[in-house]
Amino acid sequence: MSDGSGEKIKKFVFKTKNPIIDGSTPETLEVIIPELLQASYNFYTWPSAPVLAWFLWEHRRELPGKRVLEIGAGTSLPGIVAAKCGAEVTLSDCASLPRSLQHCQRVCDVNGLTGRVRVIGLSWGLFLHNSFNLGPVDLILGSDCFYEPSLFEDILRGAQTGRSIIY
Repeated sequence: MSDGSGEKIKKFVFKTKNPIIDGSTPETLEVIIPELLQASYNFYTWPSAPVLAWFLWEHRRELPGKRVLEIGAGTSLPGIVAAKCGAEVTLSDCASLPRSLQHCQRVCDVNGLTGRVRVIGLSWGLFLHNSFNLGPVDLILGSDCFYEPSLFEDILRGAQTGRSIIY
């Protein structure tokens, strides 16, 4: 599916496994992810995002009311699943990439989560004022975050200080 602007729309559908066998009512969750295929890598849903999203779907009963932060959100699939399952979600991506942050917001909008999910800029290795205004976080999500070797030092430096939200 595409809207003609270089954007490709992907639909991810999560369903309960065996409602007939276990007697439960079938549950389904649909998430729409717009991708920009000719843009940088944060506008594409990489392979581990659907895996993490499926894990969250399988644990959806544990998510309502949890405070969740998705780091390096990109197309935000895991964070969107968590939000649709009742978590209080903050999506984050690099603070110096405003188009990426706008895209995270667009994903929220197309999934009916406008105003329910917070989008912020967080850059690994930099401690910006909003890093310390996150408040308590119950769960940190990150999928396909460790593909760019030039970022490894920033991630490790943050973890060593004990002040980073990246662990």
